[in-house]
Amino acid sequence: MKYVLIFILLLAFGSSGYTEDEVWDGKAMFCACIETGSEEKYYGLLFYSGKVKKLSIHKDTLHIPDDAVGNSYSLVKVLSSKKIFWRGLSGINSLDRRNLLHLLDGKEYGWCRPYTQKILTEKLLEKIQEKRFGKVSRSIADDLQ
Repeated sequence: MKYVLIFILLLAFGSSGYTEDEVWDGKAMFCACIETGSEEKYYGLLFYSGKVKKLSIHKDTLHIPDDAVGNSYSLVKVLSSKKIFWRGLSGINSLDRRNLLHLLDGKEYGWCRPYTQKILTEKLLEKIQEKRFGKVSRSIADDLQ
């Protein structure tokens, strides 16, 4: 409940409208998870029609949710920080628009790199073929290549 109240306050006080070029619809992120307890090493984020959905790898299979499953996102500027917030099944997510750090309930979850939707899907399928979807390695930068 505490996180929900923080999220609402951030939206109320930090939101200042955004220009056309700041809209994230059509963008895709290829991410490597840094959460030590996570079962997934790689995942993707797709932004479309004011919503975001998470692509994930489950048992050697790429899971792409239907568009109806997506969660609405908000672009927020808090002081000098520009973030994207959305509420998912596992909690409140944020993505810093500058350094592309993905947080889940305020804790580091993954680092992301922008790609097109097509390349994101290809990279995730490539990781499945290479059977490289377990724990993250020492270098996140290497994992995002």
